[in-house]
Amino acid sequence: MRTSLALCTLLLLIGPGLPTAGQTPKQEKQPAAQPRLLWRLPGYSYLRYRRGGSRGDGLGTRLTAGFYSHEVQKKRAVRFSRFDLGDLLPMMALSLSGQSPKQGSTRKIGMQITDCIGAGTFSLRGRVQTHGVEDPTRIEQDGRFKIVGTEKAKAGPGKHDPHGAIRRPAGPRGAPGKRYIQEAVIEFERVVDAVAGRVLSFEGKITGTAVRTKGEEPKRFSHEETWRFESLIRPDSAGFRKLVNDAIESGQDWLSNHTRGSTGQKALILLTLCKNNPDRDTDAVQELLDDLRSSEPRQTYELAVAIQALESYYESPNESARIRRGEATAPSPRRLSKEDRALMTRWLERLLANRSQSGGNRWRFHYTSDPGFDNSNTQFAALGLQAAERCGLTVPKETWLGLAWHFLREALDGERKKTRLRLTSYRELARRKKQGKQSRVTSAGGKEIRIKGFNYHKAEPTSAGGRRMRIRPTRTQFAYGSMTCAGVTGLTVALGALRRRKQRDGRLLAKVQAARMQGFA
Repeated sequence: MRTSLALCTLLLLIGPGLPTAGQTPKQEKQPAAQPRLLWRLPGYSYLRYRRGGSRGDGLGTRLTAGFYSHEVQKKRAVRFSRFDLGDLLPMMALSLSGQSPKQGSTRKIGMQITDCIGAGTFSLRGRVQTHGVEDPTRIEQDGRFKIVGTEKAKAGPGKHDPHGAIRRPAGPRGAPGKRYIQEAVIEFERVVDAVAGRVLSFEGKITGTAVRTKGEEPKRFSHEETWRFESLIRPDSAGFRKLVNDAIESGQDWLSNHTRGSTGQKALILLTLCKNNPDRDTDAVQELLDDLRSSEPRQTYELAVAIQALESYYESPNESARIRRGEATAPSPRRLSKEDRALMTRWLERLLANRSQSGGNRWRFHYTSDPGFDNSNTQFAALGLQAAERCGLTVPKETWLGLAWHFLREALDGERKKTRLRLTSYRELARRKKQGKQSRVTSAGGKEIRIKGFNYHKAEPTSAGGRRMRIRPTRTQFAYGSMTCAGVTGLTVALGALRRRKQRDGRLLAKVQAARMQGFA
């Protein structure tokens, strides 16, 4: 009896909400957790958008609406590799918070922008507010950010901007040129698919005031545009290959009908047409060839491209395709006519004479034989020298040694990161395909390679009073893609030439090969 009374008293004290013996506890229904707002992109992919409603005063923007997966930092912030003032709107509208969205929540954001092409250094402060979270595939948000220029920017452009942002008041052919932001506001509305991890669309505007020249009164600017997601393109997909082939075909058709220009431009058009069309008897090719034979190129760019164009004219039809299929391992010798061989010999002598006067044992090039140099001219010179050798002309061995040493010393350490990398040949890919294996080779099992890149030219130590002075790194010393390709090309061309000459310095060849892999990484 006492036991029954005690049990009844306990149940009354606890209350009816808890289960008695034999009952199953009732679970309260919890709201489903929203996925975090992160970009979920496969590696080496490209997101393509359709731009619409673009209007304003012509702020500098990207030519195409879209970006690469490597331009997303930590799956959140989108930072274009190179961006202008008008690109701030899509960059902010595409950047995600990395947090789970909540109805009515507001996230404050602040950052410092230092590398915008079309404006000076400035700070950016604002917020992103969430309105609709019922459907995680269509989350609605709006953002508003205020841009405030630095004191140096408010004072107007000077001769020496420490951030390299503004050097001249206007660009060529009516381009908007450079300007300093004094103040501006970015506003946008967007729709985010949190499940797929992408921004589906946004529409917004950027308005404000800026100055272009010192002492100029601030002028207002305004720019509006809309982006809508179109497709995600993978580099190994059939769709991507079709886009590339279509672009090549349309570009070739356009070049065939636009054969006028300087010597360098004509040589570049001829080189492109010969590389992409086995037919050498077209009117465009013959017209360009006649013009090139009667020209007198002097500068490094035009000499190097002219030599390559003439070499490509004598290239065997479909040779590049045969190499890609693994049917050939190297280009076949070119058999020039007597007249063209004499012409190329003269061009080669001029190209070698354009070597920079300040290189020491390093071979490097500028536009002419002045003390300056840059890696773009040097890369083109290397390609021209390689083309001359394919035509049976002789390039001194010390030239290739000097080019190898030049690019070895131009490599930048970057952020001291490493990645796994494995290179393969077209012949290996063809063999794998013939054996029924996957033709795509990944970096799995590859070596861990330290990443190094190149830029236009590496800042060098100078001397003062007989002492060596160390130059602090500046933003001009950061590597970027196009010039890293130039560095890798220069190293590859020099390495091939030294191997053909049976270079005995194994340590040098190992250094060049290592630097080449680091550039690929």
